[in-house]
Amino acid sequence: MHARALRNPLAYAALIFPPAAVIDYKVIPLAMAATLAAAAVAAWPWKLRIWPPLAAGLALLLAWSLLSASWSIDPGHSLARFARLALTVAAGVLLCQLSASLASADRRDVARGLAAGVLLASAFVGFRQIWLQLCPAGIVADILIASPVTAYSSVAVLLVLALLATLNALPISRLTLAAVAAAVVSIVVGGSTASIAALGMGLIAYAAVAWLGRKSVRTLAVLLPVAFLALPISLGALDLPSHLKAQGWVVGGSIGHRMIIWRYVSEKIRAKPVLGWGLHAGRLLPDRENRANGDPRYADIFAVTWFGPGAKIELMPLHPHNATLHLWLELGAVGAVLYAALYALCLLGLLRIPVPRAALAGGAGAVTGTFVLGQLSFSVWQSWWLCAQLLVAALYILTARRDGGAVPPPAPRPM
Repeated sequence: MHARALRNPLAYAALIFPPAAVIDYKVIPLAMAATLAAAAVAAWPWKLRIWPPLAAGLALLLAWSLLSASWSIDPGHSLARFARLALTVAAGVLLCQLSASLASADRRDVARGLAAGVLLASAFVGFRQIWLQLCPAGIVADILIASPVTAYSSVAVLLVLALLATLNALPISRLTLAAVAAAVVSIVVGGSTASIAALGMGLIAYAAVAWLGRKSVRTLAVLLPVAFLALPISLGALDLPSHLKAQGWVVGGSIGHRMIIWRYVSEKIRAKPVLGWGLHAGRLLPDRENRANGDPRYADIFAVTWFGPGAKIELMPLHPHNATLHLWLELGAVGAVLYAALYALCLLGLLRIPVPRAALAGGAGAVTGTFVLGQLSFSVWQSWWLCAQLLVAALYILTARRDGGAVPPPAPRPM
């Protein structure tokens, strides 16, 4: 990094984010807080111009989440979780707004800081994998065993696409190219099928937008919400266990357990399809820790899944591992529709940012990658995952746009 970049606090914030994600993903909220503090100083006096449709979409989802506490299994628990969610979203939106109000003079320094951070994080992933392969188990450091590589792989998907956006908005640098390559390798080495699938779909979206332009972003703004809402119906119609049995295939325990979880959650959704069980009530369902072993409702899934000897399979250990089912379970059809609309609003909001076409492609690819990860991995409400998405969004807004200053105020017809 250049000496000038070291004088930019935002460059430091971008530098620490990727290593924080790979060492302990639980400190990502602290990385976002550090970035927010740096942006608040750099952007003073503040000029905040949030796009009204996006503000309305977020406000409606938060309001419905708050209202759902009134019929939750444990209203106090839901209210406490709502407070954390609202604080996280408010901080992330403020960070994105501050990034939009910053002049573009510092963006090259921030892009260098982000690229250097990705290189450091990817180097740690590589060192960890080599160490685990070469050293006897008895002398492997605990930090290497516990390092959440799977979590970093998911964050790295978004970072790859954000870095690709900076390649097209700024002069191509060897540092950024090296960071992109290293991040891709770390995703593959991490071995997370969800992250690899998200990277693949994100790159497909990137290529489509880079080739076809703004119309393809509008197409994605329709396709992603429709796909999000259609998933529960699709899962029931596909009947995956029957297809696997007909082909004579046996899947691994991770896939099989997800099929069990999704069937269990689908049954719970049918009990309260419109309103849901209440914000964060999924962990409070009284029977979610029951064993699926021996339960005739899941016998067809066990027949096509290889579980380890003595495996005890809970119906839903933590969360549904699927954003659509998670939203529908807790906030009902109303919440699922409100959440699906955010994908469209984020994509349409990208069209308002003055970025080159290929940089626009990076943003659309990141939204697509986030969609795929949400369908296969984390809890919708996990603070570190929300912070990671919001932090990448803020860095994208700052580093990907063309020269010429801050994002302009809302136009009368943003579409």
